[in-house]
Amino acid sequence: MLTTVSVLPSVSRKLRQTACWLALSAISLTPAFAGPGELTVLSLTPLKEAVSEALAKFEKDTGQAITVRFVNRSQLKSNLHGSEHPDVVIAAEEVISELDRAGQMQKDSRLALGRTGLGVATPQAAPAPDLSSPEAFKQAILQSKTLIYADPAENPGGVQVKALFERLGMSSAISAKTQFGTGNNPVAPVGFGDVEIGVYPINEILVAKGAKLAGALPASLQVWTRYDAAIVTGAPNQSEAKRLMAYLLGPQVKQSLAGKGFEAMP
Repeated sequence: MLTTVSVLPSVSRKLRQTACWLALSAISLTPAFAGPGELTVLSLTPLKEAVSEALAKFEKDTGQAITVRFVNRSQLKSNLHGSEHPDVVIAAEEVISELDRAGQMQKDSRLALGRTGLGVATPQAAPAPDLSSPEAFKQAILQSKTLIYADPAENPGGVQVKALFERLGMSSAISAKTQFGTGNNPVAPVGFGDVEIGVYPINEILVAKGAKLAGALPASLQVWTRYDAAIVTGAPNQSEAKRLMAYLLGPQVKQSLAGKGFEAMP
């Protein structure tokens, strides 16, 4: 199901547009004849918390009206070609690369926002497992009674975890106790206490109610997901989109992302 989330304050579109027009004209970032339009951002759902906070900061600082739509990976392409043409897409690196190769991203507009690694989730009240080494991690997984990670069919984090267990030769040993988390909150069963342990991208664990981040995977096992932003080819609001891209590289956004489980690219 497509989720539409607005990070705009509760004011009329006319007032927002007037405020934005004055702000943009004052700092000469748009031509005098270019009226401000509402900026539309399309983002993958795992980024919802971090992106919403970052865009709210941008809107507050600039007065630019923004609408952001959060979708899963399979919905992204159809929404990219929908009736409401987005201006900016925020997604995993490989997704942006695919769109870039297809000519759907504006040339040289792409930027790296940050990366997140895999971590272990447990219920809040549960003792944290030993994750100090690859062998300790393997034993924590093998000794758990129930295990969960995101469904690989709908979540890139799930693909990474599945591949990790295959690489470690653990797939057969854990198959009977493994289940897949689905929907917009695949960590939820851990938070509810229904599952003993889960492996997910760290940013997803940090926003799951009832769950805690027991720790990141050992460095030699860590798998990183990089997230990028890019302007869509033929974006309706080019000036505002470029302004947003510049803002996304600023210290406020980096601070927001860091608080949501992302770190700067090395």
